[in-house]
Amino acid sequence: RERLLLGHSHDSQPGFKSDKAMEREADEFAAALLIPRGVLEDCIRKKNFMTLQEIAVLADSLKVSLPAAVIRYVRYTEEPCAVVFSEDNKVLYSIASDEMKAFGLGFIRRGADLPAKSKGRALSKAVRRERSEGPTSSDDWFEGRWETIGLWEEAISLGYLQQVISLVSVQNEN
Repeated sequence: RERLLLGHSHDSQPGFKSDKAMEREADEFAAALLIPRGVLEDCIRKKNFMTLQEIAVLADSLKVSLPAAVIRYVRYTEEPCAVVFSEDNKVLYSIASDEMKAFGLGFIRRGADLPAKSKGRALSKAVRRERSEGPTSSDDWFEGRWETIGLWEEAISLGYLQQVISLVSVQNEN
C-alpha cells in the first residue's frame, strides 16, 4: 500500500518470470489463500505425500493454476521436496520445502540450465500438458554436494511458452 501511495507501480509478471521478491511473495500468498489448509491436509493424510499428478488433479478440482497448487504443496508438506519452474530449459524459480532444506538441498540458482538428464528437459518443447518421471540424484540438481542423495523427479509441461514444472523429492528408502 505504501509503495502505491508513493507512486510506485507494481508491474505484475505472470509465469514466474519475475525476479522481484515482492512478486514471489505475492504468488505464495495467493496460493495459500486459494488452497485451504484443511483440503491440503486431507489429501496428504491419505499417504503422507502427493505426486505431481495428484497435485494437478487437486488444482483442477479447486479451479486454481497448477503452479499455485504446487507452490502451496511444497510450502506446506513435510515431504523433502522442491519445485522447479523452468522455461526453455532454464530455471525461472524454485522453492524447497523446509525438509528438503534440512537435507542441504534448498537452493537451485535462477537462470541455471536444467540438468542434462532432467525429465523436464525432454518436455520443454511440448505443446500440451505432458508428463514424465524417473530417478535422478542430488548431483544433477544441486551444486557442491559432498554426498549423493537419490531423488525422484516428476515433470509436467504446461503446454505453452516452453514452461515445465518439476517436482524433485528425496526417494523413500523403504
